Amino acid sequence: MKTSCFLGFLLLGYLFVPVSYGQEPAVDANFLYKANDSTVVTVHLLKDTAGVPACYAAHLITGVCADGLCRPVDIHIYWDLLGQFQDYKMSRGHPITKFDHQPLTTDDHIKLRRLLADTSSLLRDYAVADMIDTTLKVRSGVLDAVTGATNPTFASITVEGAMYTVYTLWHFVNGTVRQQIRRYTEARLTDALIIAMLRSDRLDYQQFVYERLTNEQHRQFAPIILTLIGSNDPYIPHFAIDQLTPELLADSVLQMRAVGFIETAATPVQNSLLSKFRNLPLHDKSMELLLKAVPSFSAGQLTNVFAVLEGNIPSIKGRALHTLIELSQHKGKPYSQYMAKLIQRIPKVNSVN
Repeated sequence: MKTSCFLGFLLLGYLFVPVSYGQEPAVDANFLYKANDSTVVTVHLLKDTAGVPACYAAHLITGVCADGLCRPVDIHIYWDLLGQFQDYKMSRGHPITKFDHQPLTTDDHIKLRRLLADTSSLLRDYAVADMIDTTLKVRSGVLDAVTGATNPTFASITVEGAMYTVYTLWHFVNGTVRQQIRRYTEARLTDALIIAMLRSDRLDYQQFVYERLTNEQHRQFAPIILTLIGSNDPYIPHFAIDQLTPELLADSVLQMRAVGFIETAATPVQNSLLSKFRNLPLHDKSMELLLKAVPSFSAGQLTNVFAVLEGNIPSIKGRALHTLIELSQHKGKPYSQYMAKLIQRIPKVNSVN
């Protein structure tokens, strides 16, 4: 799912919904979320043009402080399918402001988006009053009023002059709505959404799916999971390999596809695959592919390669045997002597097949 909910804007009722598809998104359904004691918002699940859930959106209008020095916020918030903050869009005519009603600068918005995306922020652990230094007074140039300054300890986790706004927004986007969104997505985990999340290049989406697949669904989606072994991400291939049970890899076609990645995979992925194959009976075609990949392994990996071969001598026949013979003739290579010795252990019946 390489889509984004944040390119272009379309008016759907009162809600400006950003979409990247060039066509109108569909509002699938919604649920209510209590933002605070006086504010309840509707969270919408938006679908892409193929009808697959894409993201969540809500229109938030709420006050942010009690001293009259900050204007209420009127913005549209967007989360991904697992409740992670993605972006916000200000309503027309309602800029986000800081002290003395000054609109946030471009740099302020960049920092605010970064702060809202940080789910482990210290904002989680403190009351807003604890972040205000009441011994430092700041006089408003707009109103006849004085307010406390942000405690310097918390300067890095707020936008200067907008502590109340940042605090309110962070707790809105990272509150229990995140759990509600995850449950809402889980209840709509159709085959189409499973496929989209598996193909998303996002490990968190893929893990969300893996944790919910039944044994039958593991088999159903195994061909897609197998393709993830070829991902350039440093983690995705390993988690995909973990999903391949011995029962799945007993299937000759699935097994051959898995082994097919081993020659060109990065060293850590090769090691994960070798570990998976170590106690697995290999089919003839898989053995042929494994032997073909032998020159791609480092000397340190060969022990694991040999362990796989040792457990699958009966499968070394036909083209696999011819490849083995060729490898034994690669003089000076760290694997050639082992291959020559292994040939002597091949049953004669294999030699003539």
